[in-house]
Amino acid sequence: MPLRAGNVGRVSHKDRKKKDPRDRARSVAEQHADNDAAIRANRHLEASRYEDEESASRFARKERVDWPRLVDDVERGNLDIVYLWEASRGSRKLSEWTDFLDLCREQGVLIHVTTHRHTYDMRVRRDRKTLIEEGVDAEDDSEKTSERTQRALATNAANGMPHGVRQYGFERTHDERTGALTGQRPLPGEAEIAAEIIRRIASAEPVSAITDDLNRRKIPAHGGNNGSGEWTRRTVRRLAASPAYIGKRRVGDELIDAQWNPIIGDDIFWAAQHVLSNPARHRTRPGKAKFLLSYLMICDVCGKPVQVNTLRCRMTTLKYWCSEHQGHSNRVNMEEADVFVTAAVKRRVARPDLYAHLVAGNDERIVQARAEAARLRAELDEWAEADISAHAYAIREGKLMPLIEAAEKRAAELAVPLALRELAAPGADVDARWDGMPVAARRDVIRLLFPKLKLLDGTGPASKRIVNE
Repeated sequence: MPLRAGNVGRVSHKDRKKKDPRDRARSVAEQHADNDAAIRANRHLEASRYEDEESASRFARKERVDWPRLVDDVERGNLDIVYLWEASRGSRKLSEWTDFLDLCREQGVLIHVTTHRHTYDMRVRRDRKTLIEEGVDAEDDSEKTSERTQRALATNAANGMPHGVRQYGFERTHDERTGALTGQRPLPGEAEIAAEIIRRIASAEPVSAITDDLNRRKIPAHGGNNGSGEWTRRTVRRLAASPAYIGKRRVGDELIDAQWNPIIGDDIFWAAQHVLSNPARHRTRPGKAKFLLSYLMICDVCGKPVQVNTLRCRMTTLKYWCSEHQGHSNRVNMEEADVFVTAAVKRRVARPDLYAHLVAGNDERIVQARAEAARLRAELDEWAEADISAHAYAIREGKLMPLIEAAEKRAAELAVPLALRELAAPGADVDARWDGMPVAARRDVIRLLFPKLKLLDGTGPASKRIVNE
């Protein structure tokens, strides 16, 4: 009976760099074809075929699919000989490779390396030593490749050069003579879309609304995570959070100047980071905001937030109601209340001293303050999960909580929505700007200008019953 052969093919690191998937498939097909020719020449019978497109090194991020199946088939006695185009197509992890060689020795399975034109028997000392040495060389090649990559990353980072996958909005530049990477520059078309996304987020427009609009306009998303070219909330947020768009590279905890021109101004970018890192956006759904004062204004009777009771008011004029509705019926006409508060906002932003006060804030400091609060909370969570007594945790909590609260307060004091700055800018058409703002941005403005809106009990007009205390 002919020996049952396993035909193994794997895309190498160089193969995976090929842009055309057909080239990568051709590489595996060529390995299988060479192995198949050797199988026929040796009058063996191909029993199974194995194919992997993932790295075999210890630096791989994804697990190989067919390698465990090959190991299982050898262990179950389904194969008599394994055909590898070259030894490194097995595994570049030395421990994994030697385990496989030991398994083949135990099961009496031969290994044929096609490029060697030789069949190895792991029960033969010299054969085993040869393939172990091949494994050492393969792992060393992986280590060298990793070292070169890390050095390139460090050099590019220090020099402010781009690295990795091309970012949306940029195109790479190369030396015309040598082809070496020289940097990157804004890519017309994509750069304008990237700037639009960051500006819209800075203006407090909901990410979901931006995502839907980009897909409705059929603008392709470079590097989309779903493979379809469509925008998702994740791709929009990731784009807006990248400092590459202000001509910066992040190196550790620092931002350094990069070797390319910015796409958006620093003030707009940091305003967008303020919006994205605002804890209130994680507790609410800004994309669903429909009513101007719902949950921003509280009932003076019970201290609960007011809301629009659309169910009760379906056939009548919409009103802001106290969310409790127990023991009192504090309410006000919604349209009347919105008009009154909107007029108050416009009067406030018309004050000549307001703009100078608003631009004194620093959005980068806001993000840093929130990051510090998040870091301290994470540290407190680690203490909560640690094997310590309740008393020891209480002591640590007592030290960290004041620092957390101070950082959050500092962020809140510095926070100024971009929408409010633009609304209060000298010479701005306040009416036109207000009408062009999404509801979520208007609510941000009201929340900052009138943080303690109250609806007083009674039956008078909104102008007499809505106060800011």
